[in-house]
Amino acid sequence: MTEKESRQPFFIFGCGRSGTSLLSRMLNQNSRLAVPYESHLFNTFLPILKYYGNLEEKKNRDNLISDILLTDVMNDWEPKLSVNEISKKIRQNNFGGIFEAILISWTEKNNKKRWGEKTPHHIDYWNEITKIWPEAKVIHIYRDGRDVALSLKSARFGPKTIYANAKYWSNYLGRVGKLKKQINPQNLLELSYENLLENTESELQRICEFLNEDYEISMLEFYKNKNDYKTDQQNQSNLKKPIIKSNSNKWRKKMNAKEIRVFESIAGDYLKEYGYEVVNIDSQISFIDDFYLGKIISPTKKILAMIKNRKGHKDSLIKLFIKLRLKLSLR
Repeated sequence: MTEKESRQPFFIFGCGRSGTSLLSRMLNQNSRLAVPYESHLFNTFLPILKYYGNLEEKKNRDNLISDILLTDVMNDWEPKLSVNEISKKIRQNNFGGIFEAILISWTEKNNKKRWGEKTPHHIDYWNEITKIWPEAKVIHIYRDGRDVALSLKSARFGPKTIYANAKYWSNYLGRVGKLKKQINPQNLLELSYENLLENTESELQRICEFLNEDYEISMLEFYKNKNDYKTDQQNQSNLKKPIIKSNSNKWRKKMNAKEIRVFESIAGDYLKEYGYEVVNIDSQISFIDDFYLGKIISPTKKILAMIKNRKGHKDSLIKLFIKLRLKLSLR
């Protein structure tokens, strides 16, 4: 592998509950690859970047790094990073340089050589990412949307109705479609969650070949990683077990006929595009159901879920504190 290839980053994308955590955990077990817990740096800090001033000035860069390390998600990273060690790794005095320095610092602290990043929301910042890393590679993992919907309903951050989750899943795949039109096909690899469960070793070998890295048997032992992966309780429990091959097609037993019809009426085209069986051919949701589920039930359940989401509250308060402090400092 050339020096250029060794420094070529890769990004893991996928709709929430599609196996991105599992895949990142597996790749992180490779002796050369470092894939930390998701960072949310682009979606959190690019919208407020202007408040930090000229990043050519060290004090402004250090202020930004300090705020990044303050966020709840970055507090979940192990081992911890410091402003000083990140600052020493900056090659370019801009946001991309800081982002890269954070990942390089964490990679080296883990005695590894190459970093990857997994934040599903970063797909919305693909244009900004490719300006920094034109040849960045993307691994997109997808899963049957009906199973995604069931899993998201139980997640602390997910929409709470099949209707809302069908919208959420199809919207994400729509953004993936835009990425596919922009990226060099040689820099994109897609795999299904179901195939990763069924043919784990061959899929990991395929990913390693795509990254031009050696496959290591240790990648199958992701569950032996002692560091907690800060996700919801069920997902964290699954990550501490060997591959659960049966963790697919749950929708066949857990969704009733109406739920399947509602999901497929919204996202049926994407199910077909990604090779999944559709039960109801050309089903359509009625105007009344669309209004009731979309305007009344889904928003109500979302509000109730947000009230219970304590981790989300903590993260939101930290971000609000950062924004208010930045705005007040400009007065």
